[in-house]
Amino acid sequence: MKVVDENLDLMAKLMTMSTKRHAIHAANIANINTPNYKAKELRFEDSFRDALTSQGPSAALDTESVVADSNAPVKADGNSVHLENEYNIMQKNQMMFNIYAQMLKHEMKNIQHAISATR
Repeated sequence: MKVVDENLDLMAKLMTMSTKRHAIHAANIANINTPNYKAKELRFEDSFRDALTSQGPSAALDTESVVADSNAPVKADGNSVHLENEYNIMQKNQMMFNIYAQMLKHEMKNIQHAISATR
């Protein structure tokens, strides 16, 4: 049963990070007219993947990293938020959240099926 618990924890972490990413990019959009504001991003997937393969699921659950987006070009006012980029990231993020939710739903159905089969 431990594998099921880890799968649920992993899916919950992915959904939590997706929610956090949405909040970060919403804040970027809210600060689009703030001089010298640097767009932030959540760099989670790379550190998650590395921790998962090298240290296992428990270490992967502890990873997250919010940093200034150093690749974003800076406008004349020093602001690095670009609306189209933010919308694209949020759109992809919403799609990933929906995928994670479907995976979680499938996992819960499997658990329900296993419980029903043991009655």
